[in-house]
Amino acid sequence: MEEYPDSALRILESVEPQQLKVQADKAYYALLLTQARDKNYIVQTDDSLIRIAVRYYEDKDEDFNAAKSYFYQGCVYRNANQDAMAIEAYLKALDKMPKGKPHKLWMQIYFNLGERYRYQNLYGSSMEMFQKCLGASKELKDSSLLFFPYRGIANAYLFTEKSDSALIYYQKALAISQYIHNDFWESAILDDISNTYLYKGDTLKAEQFIRASIEKDKSASSLYLRSKFLCYRNELDSAKELLLVLSLIHISEPTR
Repeated sequence: MEEYPDSALRILESVEPQQLKVQADKAYYALLLTQARDKNYIVQTDDSLIRIAVRYYEDKDEDFNAAKSYFYQGCVYRNANQDAMAIEAYLKALDKMPKGKPHKLWMQIYFNLGERYRYQNLYGSSMEMFQKCLGASKELKDSSLLFFPYRGIANAYLFTEKSDSALIYYQKALAISQYIHNDFWESAILDDISNTYLYKGDTLKAEQFIRASIEKDKSASSLYLRSKFLCYRNELDSAKELLLVLSLIHISEPTR
């Protein structure tokens, strides 16, 4: 599931659900299929499948499957823009987690809670969750995972108008992306840094980081930020040309 989620999804979709007679098997299958779809970036907004798992595992305490069921239920509600329901599900996932056992699921729950609180403009709660995500990530002894809480903390600082603190944590995330040679992550953070300098009114540094971002990854997000910057400089013709390229990228990208 972790290394080959596409293969996991193919295997799970080859199973005939009606062949599963035991409720435990039905629940576990529902959980695995929801998880596999999520890991393959398939947007799920209908909770009917994951509710099978939630109903089965809801009475089990300190149980990974119970926690995962609520976590992926939260992800479904997140996809449906039901933030309050997503937060409730994520909090239930935390309550079901086995205590005192480091696990990647801890950081995933904290990170998603931080994101949902940020979308609700609850920046204090958002920062608290990202800090807990950072602590959970450090326990896993995998430095690449620090990218996510560092970026989350930076975003929380930026939304509370603490741009200098945001830049410190964006730089930490940037260092992680460079260390593991992940061009997509690096481009995303360079975008974030550029946006922060635009917020600070430093257009020269903003352009420097936009250019660096596009050089690393010519994705839609980098080109969109570059087009915004051109509009900011009143270079409208160049901005229109870039937006045309952006529209072509959207057309050619495969559906996730």
